[in-house]
Parts: sequence; structure tokens; C-alpha cells
Amino acid sequence: MFDDIDAVKSSSSQIINAIFDGEGGFLDSRIAVVGYNDPGTNTFLNFTDQPKIDDRKTAAINAINSISVGGGGDFPELVNSGLLRALSGGAGEWNKEAISRSIILFGDAPPKDTELRAQVLELAANIGVSIPSTLRSMSIVGDIETSSVTTGLTATRFSVSTVDAEGTEETFPVQIFTILIGNDPTTATDFNSLATETGGKAFTAADAGEIVPKILEVIDEVTTIVTLAVSPGSVTEDGTTNFVYTFTRTGATTDALTVNYTVGGTATFNTDYTQTGAASFASTTGTVTFAADSSTATVTIDPTADTNVEDDETVTLNLASGTGYTVGTTDAVVGIITNTDTDTETPGNQAPTNLALSATTVDENVPVNTVIGTFSTTDPDTGNSFTYSLIAGTGDTDNTAFSIVGNQLQINNSPDFETKNSYSIRVKTTDQGGLSFEKTLTITVNDVNETPGNQAPTNLALSATTVNENVPVNTVIGTFSSTDPDSGNTFTYSLIAGTGDTDNSAFSIVGNQLQINNSPDFETKNSYSIRVKTTDQGGLSFEKTLTITVNDVNETPGNQAPTNLALSATTVNENVPVNTVIGTFSTTDPDSGNTFTYSLIAGTGDTDNSAFSIVGNQLQINNSPDFETKNSYSIRVKTTDQGGLSFEKTLTITVNDVNETPGNQAPTALIFQNAVTELAENVDVTPEFKVADLLIEDDGLGTNNLFLTGRDKERFLIQNSALFYVGFTPNFEAQNSYEVTVNVDDTTVGVTPDLTQTLTLNITDINEAPTALILANSTNAIAENTDTSQGVKVADIQISDDALGTNSLSLLGSDQSSFQIRDRELFFIGKADFEAQSLYNLTVAVTDTTLNPAPNATPDATVNFTLEITNLPDQAVNPQALQFNNTGNGQGSLVFNFSNLPGSLQVTAIEEGLRQTGAFFNNVVGLYPVADDNGAVFDSLDLDGDGNATELIQPGQAGYARSALSQAVNNFILRASGEGANQSTTAAEFGDVLLEGGRRYAPFVIANGGNLGESLQGSIQAFLTKNPDNVAATLENYISHEVAYFSFGAANPDGAEHLRSRGNNIFGFEDLPGNLPNISDNDFNDGILAFNFIA
Repeated sequence: MFDDIDAVKSSSSQIINAIFDGEGGFLDSRIAVVGYNDPGTNTFLNFTDQPKIDDRKTAAINAINSISVGGGGDFPELVNSGLLRALSGGAGEWNKEAISRSIILFGDAPPKDTELRAQVLELAANIGVSIPSTLRSMSIVGDIETSSVTTGLTATRFSVSTVDAEGTEETFPVQIFTILIGNDPTTATDFNSLATETGGKAFTAADAGEIVPKILEVIDEVTTIVTLAVSPGSVTEDGTTNFVYTFTRTGATTDALTVNYTVGGTATFNTDYTQTGAASFASTTGTVTFAADSSTATVTIDPTADTNVEDDETVTLNLASGTGYTVGTTDAVVGIITNTDTDTETPGNQAPTNLALSATTVDENVPVNTVIGTFSTTDPDTGNSFTYSLIAGTGDTDNTAFSIVGNQLQINNSPDFETKNSYSIRVKTTDQGGLSFEKTLTITVNDVNETPGNQAPTNLALSATTVNENVPVNTVIGTFSSTDPDSGNTFTYSLIAGTGDTDNSAFSIVGNQLQINNSPDFETKNSYSIRVKTTDQGGLSFEKTLTITVNDVNETPGNQAPTNLALSATTVNENVPVNTVIGTFSTTDPDSGNTFTYSLIAGTGDTDNSAFSIVGNQLQINNSPDFETKNSYSIRVKTTDQGGLSFEKTLTITVNDVNETPGNQAPTALIFQNAVTELAENVDVTPEFKVADLLIEDDGLGTNNLFLTGRDKERFLIQNSALFYVGFTPNFEAQNSYEVTVNVDDTTVGVTPDLTQTLTLNITDINEAPTALILANSTNAIAENTDTSQGVKVADIQISDDALGTNSLSLLGSDQSSFQIRDRELFFIGKADFEAQSLYNLTVAVTDTTLNPAPNATPDATVNFTLEITNLPDQAVNPQALQFNNTGNGQGSLVFNFSNLPGSLQVTAIEEGLRQTGAFFNNVVGLYPVADDNGAVFDSLDLDGDGNATELIQPGQAGYARSALSQAVNNFILRASGEGANQSTTAAEFGDVLLEGGRRYAPFVIANGGNLGESLQGSIQAFLTKNPDNVAATLENYISHEVAYFSFGAANPDGAEHLRSRGNNIFGFEDLPGNLPNISDNDFNDGILAFNFIA
């Protein structure tokens, strides 16, 4: 076929003008047009007739006019000549400054490979191309071999490489755009691979008449080139300057155009920066749209200012391929966000300097959620506590495969060395002051010796892969079978997406049979391609592409009805067995190749229809006939072709009289029907379980006695002509098979017994739940103050189980958070403090997740564990640490001065009478640190904005309440409410609280603050949001307005004292405002507290 080449030749000027005269111009895009088809050997182009090149445009037109063939199809000796001419500069030299270089390859046969470099230089000389003096050598980099020669392309790009006079080598990528004429599947595969692997794109044309418009369409896309740049290259985090990524297109700009890009870098979208200008923008991908008649589009990146001291971060955009353009900038474009924050933490706290994981290897096949190791942190500060998290950044490739629980790294799924032998994660450790350190870690998977288990199927087959056209809807094409290394496997089959799935929707799989959904027509479609998957009972699978061929049958115009039907035999002997086949139906039909179905129908002659059945094309008699009772039958039968046309006929079936031996005869056969030969253990068999129906073939004259013998006869019984298994529930571990022999004996004739038949019932093993948990080598008591930072082992966990399933261990009970399971060892990780808690109760549970999956799983076995904390004597703090400044009437300020007592302190009691206070509100009471005995607090929030967080704010100065409450001791907060409200915190609920030594503390109350949040700490935060300046209450709002009061009168918004000593180290707060007439009751019983401190 040369009409495609002729069409291109006749339009050569139009094509070249599109290349040279586009807005992008010849300097931006280098394009060559090459034609391929499947010719005779005598049509090969003689390049020596090519005229010398005087003008680029003229030369290009001449080159197109000389197109004949580049080889392909059945003639590998004609390989690639046109393509090589394009690369050699035959249609004008490659321009060194061009943004893109492209080849448009069209035809109906695939290209072949050859000795590229030698032919390029030879062809360049033959057609008179003047090789520039700077082009000392030319070579072809890559491989354009296609799947018609080998299994596929071996390079991801096709390039031209040059070396100039200075010896500098440059390689220019070349994209190949293919246009397939027609629908040849082999050529389509080759062209698609060639375009994909060189970064181009595949197009199709129905015939030669579409080739020129299609070439012009490709040129329009090739000459529209999009480039990307960013300015400035770096900006500061404070947001004073933004990045602007500028997308520029050359070529066609008349219409709007959407361009794709990927998003990367170490900065996190919506956390470290925001954007404007994009059509869409996510953490990994985005798009930008050029407006019609516009050559540029922009995306602006606005850094988000924060106070975190962190490394400089990057934002990376990378152009991605799309429709209507060619990527001009192939490298990632990177902008840098420079960190401008400095460490403003309270003097003394320093950031962590390193983190480590106790183990960085794990065996393959370990259970889900196995602990890999325990994190630890290196920090200049002693006594710091740390939290660990998986974060985005360099090395975070496999973060989603892991979870961090406390300070332990767990793997989410069971690893497989053969699938993935190492993981990369990025971890962050953060101290209690918010300072952090990040590190990339590699987790290595150990290869273990795996006993061969279930293996995947290695092949599948279909019993028939052809079907006649016009067969009925849902006709069965064939039956699937699988090849598998494992014997006895069962398989399921499914149609799946993938290579070769073109016609999956035309078929259905029912069981192991392939059915066609609609009647096929050879003239419309003569073959189908489907992709099938076979999966064994273990979930392992094999996939394969199959081709179903449609047979052409001789079709008389229009489907015609059958004209007759016949039965191969119309007589039957009396006494034949039930369901004996009488004969096979056949049909006379004017149409050749038709298929037919048969049915018994009502009508003339249907008298005995109920005595027969039709199975496929065979007539069966339902019961054994007796000549003496009935010697003939009349039935009416209908044959129907695949088009629904039919013919009906009445048939007579004659019963033959046979010579019947007089007298009783011995039984001739004992048959197990519907036999069960396998039974899963633990199946409920009460009161009995049928394993077979017993069928005895006999003349029926005598009396047959049935009895059982054999090894396990006591486990079976015969009842109503059926064999039953009886007795206890089968247990594979106790006995894995039962054997019984059924005997039949007609005592009047023959031998004893006349017949025997043995049945073996095999018991199959199933996964059973664990039966017991044992805590071995247990320790039930440890002394208080024992170091539990790394955990203290208290028991080994042993499971009694059949080892078939997957067991998951868990902890239950109110104290479960104080324990941890590490590789079947139980560790105590709680606080060894007798005064805080002297006894811990725990339940260890095991669940077979195969039998008892989430989310409704219940433990299969449990064991209880008790751990006692033994007491060590405590040392009380000097009572003089309590400093109360009485300003009159027992009222005044209260400070707990522990400045000379380093370490930590323990508050061991509060006044139990707290529930019986007379509080008007539901109050929140707590402690906050003060800098001196006058109640000054540090300006930790830097409210004045001078960058100094160590300045002091005195009671009565602006911001005192906000600074004081933001530093409240977060584990020393309780509720005090009026009698009957029953919301107060009791001593038992409060427990023992640790305070940091070497500091002073003072109490506070937030009137009605107990209603602000679900948690007490949340109540404080909610108050600071609602009333940050601690504005005083008024007559109009004092019932609903929350106000914070301190033991320092000057700090209170009403200027009044709100704390009174009640003696014996007991103090009470007043929650009503003191500056409103007739409002305050001054009973100072709205939050009654007593404190005991122990060093």
C-alpha cells in the first residue's frame, strides 16, 4: 500500500509549512516525517538520486517527496532507511539549539533495527548532507528494536549523540510519534512501544485519507513546547518574598491548554507553604492552565512563617507529559525556603542531637505489627522525655509500612524478603520542650529458610478456544483447567484487567466454564482476546491471555426453522434401570451449522411426557419400565435452534418384552451414591451424619439384609437405605480416618454375604483456636522506684495451640497501658511508685486472627497477672516551704517555695471535703509556677514582642493571667463544684502528682471554668481563648462569665483577695467577684484544698 506515502508527498508543502512556519519555528522544534509500509523488494528508495541541499525548507520538501519505504513487515533487509535519513539530517540538519527533536513515523508495518551509526554517516554522504565542521562524529544512542523482533524495547529514550571540535559530547533526546494506518495488532503493539519508550505518543488513522490531517495534528502538538522556570531561586520562610514558577509555551497559543506537573521537595504543602494560580495542586501532583492567546501561566508559592528551628526546605515542580504539548524542561525546577527562625526556648533546653533504633533488622514472615526495635534519643539535657513520629522528607519512602507505638517501631504487614528486602523511613524525635531531631533509617529484612508451602499455578488451559458463529446467548465455549505444582488444589477463575483484556466484557465465567454473553457473528468479529486469572485455594494465582476464534458457518439468508426431528432409538427393554438413555435426538434444518435444544412440551401426543426427561440431546426414562404393565409410551418433543425457531413432533416409545428368569436372584451390585469421603474435624454430627445413600441392584424378589463390618463399624449405622457416621465429634488429632465395610446378603440365595463395599471417611485438619495461655518465669513483685524506662521483664508468654493459624497477643484491663508485650515476653513499663499505685492487675489475651478476625474479635484464651509494688519509706518536705502572706481576716497570698529542693516533688493528698464545698460555680483549681514570693511570672509568651521570654510580669500588669495560666502544671488540675453537682475531683481520682523541684508554685481558680472543656487542661485552653485578658465580671454577666482568680489580690481583675487560710494547711478559694455589691458571699469555701508534699 503506497497511497499513504502518495498522500504525504502531495501535501509536502503543507506539512513543511506547518513545521517551519509555526509560532515555535524550526529553531524550537526539529521534526522529521518518515513513512513505512510493507512493499515488494524492488521499491527501495535510491538515495543517490537525492539532490543536494541548498535551502532547508526546499530540502525538507524534496525529502518528503522521495519517501518510499523504511522497511518492515516481511522484509527485514529493508530496515530503517527512512528513519536513519531523518536522523542524519536528510530533511535539514538537527539544530543544536532546538528545544525538542521529534520524528513522525507513519505506516502499516513495524520498523526493524540495523547498524545505525554506519548507515547514518553513509546516508548523509549519499544524499549530499553537509556535515558541519563541529560535528566530528555521530552515533545513535539507544535501541529502537521493537517487539516484532525481540521481546521489547531495551532503552527508555532514543538519542542522537554528537562530539564537537573540542571533544565535548552532547546527547539530544529524540521523541518518536507514531501513526498507525489501519488496525494490524502486531504493528499497533510495535508502534505503541516505540512511542512510549522514546517519550513520544501513539496516534491512529483509519486509512491513507486520514494520514495528512493526522500528521498536522501531531505537528501541532510537537511544536507546542512547554518550559518551566522559577524566580527567585530561594526565599526566606517569613513570607516577605514568594516563589513564582513561570510556565511558558511556544507554538500554538490560540486555545486554552492544561499542563501537568509533579510536586516534590522536603517542604510540606499546606504546612510549610500555600499556593495560588494552579488549576489543581496536591502534595504530589498538580495542573496549570494557559488562558487562550496566552503564552505564560504562573503558580505562586507562599512560604508559611513559623517559629520552628528547622533545616532549609525545598519545593520542586517537574513537568509531566500530557495532551497537546511537548515537555521542554525535563529537569526538576527547585525553589529553596531558607529558615529564619532562632531558638527562643527557655534557656537550658537544647534540641536532641541524635536518635537510634535498638534493632534495624527483621526476619521475613514475622507476624503483623511485630516490634522491630525501641527508639532512644541523644540529648544534651538530662532527664528529658521524648516522643517519636514518622514524618515526610528525604528517606520517607516506606513510612506507610510502619507504625510507632510509644517508643517502639512496629511493621504493619508481614515482610517478604523475596518481594522487598529493605525499607527506608524518616523518624523525628521531639523533647518535651518541642525541640526535635530527624533521621533516615534503613530496616533490613532477613532471608529465612522457608519450607516450601503452597505454590502458585504455572499455567491454565481452556478445553476449546473456537466457537461457531450464531450460537445461542450464554453458550459454553470450554472448560478451564490449571497446572499447579501442588496436587489436590482447587481453583477459581476470573476475567481480569491487563494485557489482552480487550474483549473481557463479551464473556462470563460460571464455575470453571467460559460462556459467551451474546451470539457471535463471524462477519462482524472473528476473534476475541480475553485475560483470565486462575487462583488456588491459598490465594496464589496465574494470569494468561487467550484468543477465542469464531468459526464461519454456511448461513442461508435468514435463519430458517427446523423441518424435522428424530430419535436414534424408539424401543427399550423392560426392567432397564432408572434414568436409562432411550436414544439421542437429531434435527433436520435448512441452515448448516445450527445448534438445537430439546424439550418435552404439552400438545397432541403428550400423554406420557412425565415418564421421561431430556438431558442435553438424550431422552431418559425416569423409572424402570415393565412390559406387562405398560408396553408403549407417547411423548411430544420440541427442537429449537439458536435463533429461537422450532419444530414439534409426537414420538412413540415401545417397551420390549424380555425373557425374565423365574425365581429370586442374588443382588448384583451395591453402590454408594452421594458418598462423602472427607469430613472436617469439629463438625457437629449429632445425632448422626449421612455419608452415603445405599443403592442395591436386585430383582426385588428376595429379602436383602445389610450389616456392617470393618475397623470402625461402631462409628456407623444403616438407616433408611443410607449409611450414617454417628458418635462423638471427629477430631483429626485423635483419629484422622474411619473405615467401614457395608455387607448385603440375600439369605435365600448365593453366598454370605453376597456383596461388600468399603468406605473410608477421611477427617481433615482445620485451624483451631488456642486452648491456653501460660505465664512462665513470672515475677509478681518489684520494689518501688525501680527503673522501668526500658521496661522490666515480668514473665514469658507460652501459648498452647495447633500452630495452624495466626495468633495475636493483646493486653486487657485498666492497667494494660503499664505493660508491653515484646516477642512473647511481658514487660512492666509503668511507674514503680507504691504511693501512686501499689498493685497492678492485667489480663493477657491471645486471639487466632484467622478464626476470629477484627473488628469483632474476642480472645480465645486469657490468663490473669498481678504485679505488686513494694513500699519504700518517703521523706516529707519541710512544712516551711509553705509561705502564706496574711493580708487580714485570714486572707492573703500563698506560695509553695521549693527553690532550694531540687529533683521532683510528689503531691500525695488533697482535702477529701472538696466534694462538700459550697461553690456557686463548677470551678477549675490548679497550680502555676511563680518567679518569686511576690507572684511574678515569666513572660513565656513574649507578649510584648521584644523577643525576650525571661522578663517578669508582676501581679496586676497586663498579660499576667495569660502568662500564668499558659504555664499551669498540666498534671495538677482538678474540679471543685457545689454540693450535689457531684463533679468535684476526689483525692482518689487526683492521685499522686509529680512537680518539678527547684521552683515556686502558687494556686489559682477559674470560676465556672469546669464547663469549658471535656478535659481539665482543655478547660484552661478554652478559657484563654474566650477571656485571654481576664476581664472582670459585671452584674449583667457574672453568672455566665468565666474569670481567673489568684492568691495575689493585685492579679485579680476585681482587685480583691480570693484565698483564705482555714488553718492546718487547708486553704479555701472564693469564686464570686468581690467588687459587685450584694454578690460575693465571702465564704471562701468554693475550692478547699490541703497539700502534702514528699521529696
